Amino acid sequence: MDDQVTYPLTTSLTGTPGVKTIRSMSGFGLAMVFIIFKDDVDYYWARSRVLERINVAQQRLPAGVMPVPGPDAGAADDPGSGAFANHFPHFPGIQRWIKSR
Repeated sequence: MDDQVTYPLTTSLTGTPGVKTIRSMSGFGLAMVFIIFKDDVDYYWARSRVLERINVAQQRLPAGVMPVPGPDAGAADDPGSGAFANHFPHFPGIQRWIKSR
């Protein structure tokens, strides 16, 4: 998971303007990348930059891997907001379990 999904996504997001930190974690069938922007960066502008980078990174990911954005929310509303998670279609139970926690 790390070599095929998390690392390519993280390296593709490196250098995105306004990024303060990029954090990632992965487990069996799930990779999550958290992009933390500087406080003065506009949320929607930052989200657009991330989506552009994700579209480019898609070519480097294995077949069947689809990065999807987290819900639109501010950091005060949801500590996991703005996260991109790679969901594998054959592990929907894990996705639901993580979302419900």
